[in-house]
Amino acid sequence: MTPTKALKDYETCLTAIRDCEEVYAAKKAALVEKRKKIEAWLIAEASGSLETVPEIVSEDRAFTAWLLKRKTDASAVEAHMQIDDIVIPRMKAAYEAETEELKAALEVLESWTLKRLSDSGLNNFSTDAGTASRTTITYYKIADKVLLAKDAIDNGYASELTLSIPRNSKFMKGLLEERGELPAGVTMTQTYECRITKSKG
Repeated sequence: MTPTKALKDYETCLTAIRDCEEVYAAKKAALVEKRKKIEAWLIAEASGSLETVPEIVSEDRAFTAWLLKRKTDASAVEAHMQIDDIVIPRMKAAYEAETEELKAALEVLESWTLKRLSDSGLNNFSTDAGTASRTTITYYKIADKVLLAKDAIDNGYASELTLSIPRNSKFMKGLLEERGELPAGVTMTQTYECRITKSKG
């Protein structure tokens, strides 16, 4: 193998993976949108405003289309289960199986090219197919959140830090119940979503 061939093979693998990702993403997006419509119908049914849900047309699966057009509580849940528990996982598994060997090939090419760069003492090289570069990746770990927060405030870089609170945080809920108000700097919004789970029977 030569650097030129390695880069060409690398680009071929990347292109194949991108093609797989585009096909998978399009199919998954369609199914996710279909699932959202089922959830919307269930919420509308619960609130008594079914007329607000747009009619579902051009379904690509006859069985799912039949379930949706029949529009009952049971058929909506059944269709949701079919899409969420069977169709999407099956597509995901097929996509992962299809790209697994390609990703392994990318790792081999990257390792080989990195060794070439290291052995030659170069940070990059270029060929007609493209350029390979050796980059340094640095990882940082927060050892003490309190000390970091204090230093950030004292030195004016607090806006550079990313803080997040998970949704439905039990800690924050307990704090709100205990204090009767949220901590300074924290806001709260609530919305509703429909959760569908398998029956135990």
